[in-house]
Amino acid sequence: MTATNRITMATPTPIKRARRSRQPMPKIRTARSAARRFNAIVRQLLAGRDDPSVVEQEIAKQAAAVMLRAEQLQAELVRGEAVDPLALVRSSGELRRALRALGVRTGPPEKPGTPPGLLLARQRWAEAEERAKAKAGPG
Repeated sequence: MTATNRITMATPTPIKRARRSRQPMPKIRTARSAARRFNAIVRQLLAGRDDPSVVEQEIAKQAAAVMLRAEQLQAELVRGEAVDPLALVRSSGELRRALRALGVRTGPPEKPGTPPGLLLARQRWAEAEERAKAKAGPG
């Protein structure tokens, strides 16, 4: 047999399967992922504070724990599992109080004022009207 015959007679190489499956895997919260989320929340709550006091750190930890529990209850609700609605409401209220103690705003956002671009446009329109009146002359 020649080299060309050996190449054509060889079996084709098998196609490798993709490393990832086509369907996404459901996310399952483990104790480790909950701990990572807890630490991330604490870091976010204490971000921007130069030297948080011990009290602020403990309130941030309490708020993070309550926030984590509220997220877990909401995830269970979305998955269609039975959730105690009173526990969800209580955890949300406790979270709001803990965030307020930290100084985090939990109410509706302030109504925005007039955007600076609109103020500038109004000023230019007024100037254009004045120039138009000056060009037209007196009445």
